[in-house]
Amino acid sequence: MGLVVLVTSISVSVAYMLRTSDKITNTFIPAKVACQINETVVDKTVEGKSVPYKTSVTAQNTGNISAYIRVRVVTYWEDSKGNPVARNSPEIKFGGAWKHNQTDWIYDAANQTFYYKTPVDAGQSTNDLLKLEGGFNGIELTVIEDKQGSGSVLFTYHAVVEFIVEGIQAAPNEAVTTAWGVTLDSNGNITDKN
Repeated sequence: MGLVVLVTSISVSVAYMLRTSDKITNTFIPAKVACQINETVVDKTVEGKSVPYKTSVTAQNTGNISAYIRVRVVTYWEDSKGNPVARNSPEIKFGGAWKHNQTDWIYDAANQTFYYKTPVDAGQSTNDLLKLEGGFNGIELTVIEDKQGSGSVLFTYHAVVEFIVEGIQAAPNEAVTTAWGVTLDSNGNITDKN
């Protein structure tokens, strides 16, 4: 009789172990930091060639969390065929028609990098970083010519300006202060680049 009871309790235990629960859907969404540059571009004819000309530049937080944004300005020369040329990079100058937004951005001239002062919410854009006001005399139309002997032009180079955007999560504050070496005020706004 004891043997029968033992076999019955083993089968009940095995049946209990084989039961499955209902599936649970994971609703956790990992944080994602992503951003992009948005440029307003028009074409201007320079020396018979159509040159893309930026008239305004903003950055957008395309991630799903609030983030700080910075934009690095990269400049180089290209020849009439659009090939990069090994020459010293053109200098960035703000003035004339180019207006640098000093209210919302901090400019680190040593690294040619702009820092947006406040965190940008997911899906939102910064205010203009640069805006062209007036005529077509921005840096994209800067031209240098290599001449030989009698003054005939051997090569013509045009300055190219590219904007590279980076983002870093807004919380915790230490993420941006440590990675980018910036100072924040009590409201979490960037006040200085160390």
